[in-house]
Amino acid sequence: PRHPARESMAAPADEPAPGDQPAAPTSNSTAANEVLATTSLHAEGPCEVLHLAADGRCLLSSGGDGRLACVDASAGQRAEETEAGPQPPVRTWATRLGVLTSVAISTDRLWMATGQETETCFGVWVGPLDPQNGRPTEVPRLVARFTLPVRHLVWHQSLPILGIASDDGKVSVWDRAADGDPARPRRRDFATGAGGGVRCVALDPAGQLVAAAMA
Repeated sequence: PRHPARESMAAPADEPAPGDQPAAPTSNSTAANEVLATTSLHAEGPCEVLHLAADGRCLLSSGGDGRLACVDASAGQRAEETEAGPQPPVRTWATRLGVLTSVAISTDRLWMATGQETETCFGVWVGPLDPQNGRPTEVPRLVARFTLPVRHLVWHQSLPILGIASDDGKVSVWDRAADGDPARPRRRDFATGAGGGVRCVALDPAGQLVAAAMA
C-alpha cells in the first residue's frame, strides 16, 4: 500500500487549495443532455471517484491529490433559467483522507463509507454525517480490512447494510445494525471463485440477494 497522511474528517477544511477555484461556466446551451456547468475540485491529479447521493444533492469527488470534496449538485442552475448562464456547483466541504478508491453515502444521508488505502491496510471506514449539512461529524472507524483495494461500495436503499467489492475476490456485506447476535453477523464474506477482483456490487430491494461483476 501507498502511504497517505490520513486526517480527521470531523472538521473538513473550507479553504480552497491552489487551483481549486470553480471553472468558468460552459457556453449557453439549452440542449437537455449537454453539460451545463463545471467546477474544479482537485488541485493535483485526476478525479478518480465520483458518487452522487440518492437524493441528487450531494456529489462526492475524490482525486489524486488525496482530497474528498462534496459539492451541492442541486445548486447548479440550467442556462435557460438564468440570465448569467449555467452556474458551477457549490462546494460545501472538503477534507484530506489520502488514497480513496471508493465512497458511498447512505440513502438517508446519515452515514458515509469510504474505501481507502493506508500505511497498514486496504479497508472500509464508516462514519456519521450531520443531518443538516451533510458534513462528517466524527472520525470514521475501520469496519473491514482487505488484502487488495476496495473498488465499490453501495448502501442498501432502506436497510442498514453496506455492499463491498474488493480486488481480493470477495463480495462482502457489512451490517451496521448488527449487535453481536450470532444469527446476525456484522460482516459476511462471499467468495466468488472467479479468480479475479470484484469490480462492483448491487443489493436487491429485499436485502436477500447480492449481484457482483468480476474482472
